[in-house]
Parts: sequence; C-alpha cells; structure tokens
Amino acid sequence: MVAATGGVVLTVVAANPSGENGANTVFGVVMCFLVAIALLGPWAARIAAGYSACR
Repeated sequence: MVAATGGVVLTVVAANPSGENGANTVFGVVMCFLVAIALLGPWAARIAAGYSACR
C-alpha cells in the first residue's frame, strides 16, 4: 500500500518537469507502481480465490 501511495505522490511530482528530467522522473513512477502491483498481487489473488470458492 505504501508503494502505491508513493507512486501517486511521484505522479504529482512528475507532472511539472519536462525534457530529460521529466522522463527520468516518470521512470521512477513506473517502477514504483510495478513494485506496488508485485506486492499487492498475491493478496488480490487470495481474495479472488477465497471469494470464488464461497460461491
């Protein structure tokens, strides 16, 4: 959850720079969101599996 929040904050920060600085900042945003997805993926899979087993 912290990585997703960090990604949102970095998105706001990346909105202002242009050129090479903007490109480098966006790379950090993408990497932060990738980490968030990697960390939250197993939880989402367990929730989905538990939900479908209950039906």
